[in-house]
Amino acid sequence: MANLHSLTSSIANSKGSIKGNRTDAGASIVEVAIAGVVMAMVMVAVARLSIGGIVGSSKQADRSSIEASISNNIQEIQRAETLLTYASIEAEGQAELKKACQDPASYLKTKLEDNNKTNPVYVAAPNVSDETGKALVTRSIETASVPGMAIVLYEFKGPEDSITTEKRVLELNPSFQAICAFN
Repeated sequence: MANLHSLTSSIANSKGSIKGNRTDAGASIVEVAIAGVVMAMVMVAVARLSIGGIVGSSKQADRSSIEASISNNIQEIQRAETLLTYASIEAEGQAELKKACQDPASYLKTKLEDNNKTNPVYVAAPNVSDETGKALVTRSIETASVPGMAIVLYEFKGPEDSITTEKRVLELNPSFQAICAFN
C-alpha cells in the first residue's frame, strides 16, 4: 500500500497540484512575441496567395467573357452568311444580283454591316466593355487582301498584364459566289 501511495503522490507532483507546486511557469513574453511574429508571417503569405488567386480568377472570367462574345459573333456571322443565298439576292432584283456577283466579298461585308431593319443578314459587332464603358473588342471586315474572301478580324487586349493585343480571324467565302460564276 505504501508503494501505491508514493506512486500517486509522484504523479500528482509531476503534473502539478492545485496548490501550485508546478515548476513550469508558462511561456515567457519573448516566446509569445516570436510565436506572434511567426503567425503574422504565415497569415501574410496566405493572404497574398488568396489575393493572387482572386485576381487570377477575375482575369480568367474577363477572358472567358471576351472569348465567348467573339465565338457567339462568329456563329452569328456564319448563320447570316448562309441566309445570303443566290436566290435571296436574285429576289431583290437583277441590279442587286449583278452588284453581288461582281464582288461577292464586298457585297457580303456590306450586308453584314448594314443596320437596316429589313436586312436579315446584319450582325452587330461584339458588345463587350470594361467598367468605364470602353469597348474591349473591335471587329473589322477586310475584302481587299484576298479576292473573293471576306476576312473578319477581331482584336482585343488580353486581360492579363503580360499579353498585349490578340487577334481572332474568320475567313469567309460567300456561298452564293459559286453560282455567280455560272450565270
